[in-house]
Amino acid sequence: MSSADRAYRLLSSAYQRAAFALGNGGLLPPYRAQFEITYRCNSFCRHCCKQHTPEDFERLPPDTLTARDWIALAQSLPRFTLITITGGEPMVQPGFAEIVEGISRTHTVNLLSNATLMNDEIVDLLLRVRIVLLGTPIYGTPERHNAIVRAAGHYELTVDNLRRLQSRREAAAVRRPMLDLKTIIDENNLGDVDHLIDLARSLRADFLTFSLGYNNPAMLNPFLKPDLSHPDFQRLHPFGPSEPAARREFAKVFRRLVAQRGAGSTHFRFYPHFPNADLAEKFFLSPDDFAGRLKSCMCPWGTIVVNPEGKVFPCLSVEVGSVCDAPWQRSWRGAKFRDFRRTIRERGTLPACWGCCYIAIDYFQPTRPGREY
Repeated sequence: MSSADRAYRLLSSAYQRAAFALGNGGLLPPYRAQFEITYRCNSFCRHCCKQHTPEDFERLPPDTLTARDWIALAQSLPRFTLITITGGEPMVQPGFAEIVEGISRTHTVNLLSNATLMNDEIVDLLLRVRIVLLGTPIYGTPERHNAIVRAAGHYELTVDNLRRLQSRREAAAVRRPMLDLKTIIDENNLGDVDHLIDLARSLRADFLTFSLGYNNPAMLNPFLKPDLSHPDFQRLHPFGPSEPAARREFAKVFRRLVAQRGAGSTHFRFYPHFPNADLAEKFFLSPDDFAGRLKSCMCPWGTIVVNPEGKVFPCLSVEVGSVCDAPWQRSWRGAKFRDFRRTIRERGTLPACWGCCYIAIDYFQPTRPGREY
């Protein structure tokens, strides 16, 4: 883990614990906000949690909030709130440059983008404003990546644009945006891990982040549910490798990755977090043993998500309000968000939390009473 990662993890944990101790009312403001500025995208990833395909674009929630709305929303949040701009593909949004320019005047920004539309003007923008990190997905070799995103030539576009950004960043002698290559690993691309490592190092990426594939309609779904009574929230969803042979191969590969994650200038990161190689192997060899052994989650006390329609939700896809109807504080401290936090406080997590990037697994304790899934 890099020093920046470690510091952020410690600070966010301390903030969430303080907010959690104050109760369910959202008495402390969010330290992290995710702005989903559009659900439109120029790629159609097979695993996309936004259910974005060439066939169903029209049914996705529209881009109701304007660039001015997003900037005003950011300005109403505390200056210390870290804002992640994401989508869909945020660069598809016609007001993308205005949004980034406006928000970065007052806040530190993370940007999640496939980088295929990153022209010289956008490179200039990213080097000029307060973008601390650019997270860009790469899923394997060129053939594999293009097949997964269902868009010909996207691997080549992404890599060429990232090389240009990195060259310009180094020429300008600036440290940001840091580059985080993100990949979702499953049985199909496990053999591409070495390619991904070589690519990350050739791009001089600051991070290479490995996540596990999952299919969870309850998490970051664009079609929000009114409350937690929907059965999607009460059941486990596929997460990680399913076949025994694949799990054994995952254990072998991840043991190697965890062991060498500090070597070289590119740091390896893992979602979920694996403290060491032994525990990574233990997880992959028997993942079902840990489904009911998650540590209590405090993210709803520190994180808010706003979708392109202005609807507010915590993490699981439950609508708790709208910034179109009232300031974000009304949703943050409102009855629906308080009820959500109360449920999480009482249960620690829900079955649908299995697969979240931020889950924390308790490797050493048996399943807790009341937590059997």
